[in-house]
Amino acid sequence: MKIRLSRSVTIAALTLAAAGCVHAEIAMSGKVSQIFEFGNDGHGIVRDVKVHYGSLVIPSGTAHSEFDPNHMTPVSEAWNAVIPESAEIHWVSADGKTHNVTAPIRSFVHQPSCFDGFRFMFVDDHVDLYVISRKGDCTKLFDVKTTKVFSSKREQ
Repeated sequence: MKIRLSRSVTIAALTLAAAGCVHAEIAMSGKVSQIFEFGNDGHGIVRDVKVHYGSLVIPSGTAHSEFDPNHMTPVSEAWNAVIPESAEIHWVSADGKTHNVTAPIRSFVHQPSCFDGFRFMFVDDHVDLYVISRKGDCTKLFDVKTTKVFSSKREQ
């Protein structure tokens, strides 16, 4: 009797774990509601900002592809999109140099149920990337935190 009960508990636990993995994989492979924030934390203007995020090119529109240094996120957009393996990030810094960076986006999303989006902060010659995630039990839409997960800055 104890063995049957133990097997039943084990089977139930494995079934729940598998269901959780399937749910996480569906969230990673299907479209997910996301926020994208953009800002300039550097000293000079950045322009011609384009992020190729799967089939999206963001920020959308030409009016939002240039950012003065203001240390805030002046532009945010929301999209339903698949989280791609990587994103191609392009911009021109104040010194006229063109920058191209590839960031492994999907690897930064550890809890799809808490994932809320990304913040792209341009800092002159590099970009810092933050994950925006919901705090606590992940049910409160406005209780979020940002965590820096990537920087293209090269150590000198």
